[in-house]
Amino acid sequence: MGSSKEPISGLPPPAAAPPSSSATRRKVLIALSLLTLPLLLLFPCPISSLSSFSPRTHLDHGAHKPPVTCPSQPRSLSPAHPFSPPANFTHAAALRWSKAVQIPTPSWDDFGAVGEDRRYEVFPPFAAYLREAWPIFHERLELEKVNTHGLLYTWKGSDPSLEPLLLMAHQDVVPVPPETLSRWTYPPFSGHIGADGWVWGRGVGDCKNLLTSLFEAVTLLIEQGFEPRRTVLIPLGFDEEVVQIPNAQGAAKLAARIEELYGRDSVFLLVDEGGGMADDLFGASFALPGMGEKGYFDVKVSVAVPGGHSSVPPEHTGIGILAKLISALEAHPYSPRLDVENPFTTFTQCAASHAPDLDESLRGKLRDVRRWDEAAREIGELDLSIKYLMQTTQAIDIVHGGVKINALPELASFTFNQRLSVSTNSTLIQQRITRILRPVTEGFNLTWIGFGDERDVNDVDVPGGRAVKVERSGWVTERAPVTPAEGGAWDVFAGTIRHLFPAPDEKDRIVSPFISTGNTDTRWYWNLTKNIYRFQGVLNGQSLNAHTVDERAHIDGHISSIKFLHALIQNADAHEAN
Repeated sequence: MGSSKEPISGLPPPAAAPPSSSATRRKVLIALSLLTLPLLLLFPCPISSLSSFSPRTHLDHGAHKPPVTCPSQPRSLSPAHPFSPPANFTHAAALRWSKAVQIPTPSWDDFGAVGEDRRYEVFPPFAAYLREAWPIFHERLELEKVNTHGLLYTWKGSDPSLEPLLLMAHQDVVPVPPETLSRWTYPPFSGHIGADGWVWGRGVGDCKNLLTSLFEAVTLLIEQGFEPRRTVLIPLGFDEEVVQIPNAQGAAKLAARIEELYGRDSVFLLVDEGGGMADDLFGASFALPGMGEKGYFDVKVSVAVPGGHSSVPPEHTGIGILAKLISALEAHPYSPRLDVENPFTTFTQCAASHAPDLDESLRGKLRDVRRWDEAAREIGELDLSIKYLMQTTQAIDIVHGGVKINALPELASFTFNQRLSVSTNSTLIQQRITRILRPVTEGFNLTWIGFGDERDVNDVDVPGGRAVKVERSGWVTERAPVTPAEGGAWDVFAGTIRHLFPAPDEKDRIVSPFISTGNTDTRWYWNLTKNIYRFQGVLNGQSLNAHTVDERAHIDGHISSIKFLHALIQNADAHEAN
């Protein structure tokens, strides 16, 4: 996997591609699922609606040729300083990574303000460890603390005319429920290093691998005498894993500070956690950076009806009406579609152009825009995690109603989560929900209180006290802007990958846009650059079980991640034009 002087323990080599199309499809399912799972990151934020979205870009069905093509693959870019760490580097890096995992840094959905909530006190010991473990890094880079626990490192370049390179990660991890402790093979904050190269613990993959890789790569470059012309910014937030906080404390304030210092559209290229690499997808090797993110939108539906004794019930109680509304929503699921705006659609065109083992029938459908709906259905049948790359999803997650078994419920509610496809927005989704639910409520003589109506469902003066309220719940995140697969930033990013990570057969790895189903801290950085890549230089299968029991990652993936950052910093620095 690289030019390191010492051997690196390896994972088993990929098996040869089987001849049958069904077996090939199973392999692509597994690989894509492993790549998709790390992207299922939850965190809504206050982003204003983007009015330029349309339900679906118009396609000229008279022209059969797809309006989307696989992007041009840039030339391989070799950095000036090769990756040549000192002897015993892999072991030492694994120990530093392990110790970072041993310092618990959980974040909580009900975090209060910094300075008031004592649970933030887990972060100063972690920051102190970073300083202790990477002293050369801290001697050379400037550190500004933003909102106490946000760490903004600046490696100042010699040429202020060059736009900065921004490399980011987050310090916080998902909490470990106490009731799951007995299910862990090794204690979740032990940072256990196995003889087989696996490092175990909460946050080892999400995302202390990337975070510590940044420190390792920069330290190696300093030791090699590298002096940047282009400023390198490294912001480390502390609330990426938090869902529905009242005001963002970490990355949001870091991004605002960077914009204050450098201005809008001031960053050359941004890299954060996200996609990885896969070998033998339909007989080809791919790198799949997240170059877009789906949106996030929660909706709450409440039904208020008169109460009474359970011995004299109406034909439908409030909970019964609620069930009808839920059934109506689930009877109208979204469908997978290959939309022009979706980076996953671009990936399908890369597969059609470069994957020799792709089923020829599917290849034909992908190359004929009139048959895209057929292709989407066929691809969606592989697995739900793949299907949902092509559509909006809805999930009924929370239901409340009733307080006593012999009392009719006077108020019942449910809340459902939606992940918005890149071809829609929250306004269009609201209109769709209204079209589905309002006719149902009319059948129960309920007063409709729709989106934007501030009346309270309990206080509204309606006939018989019967009402239904449909409202946004919490923040809404519209889909992220799609990163362009062209230009100088693309050439540097993709060219670095193609140099470092050739396919196992020594053929070129195809770098293709991909889509993230969840949201990362990049949501706060949209003002700073259009060139946002969610990517770690890790092969699928080298990081497992993020957010759950037995989270672990392999040292091979860690070294690979360090190599990528080590080369990317140099290649971005060598690029002349902003």
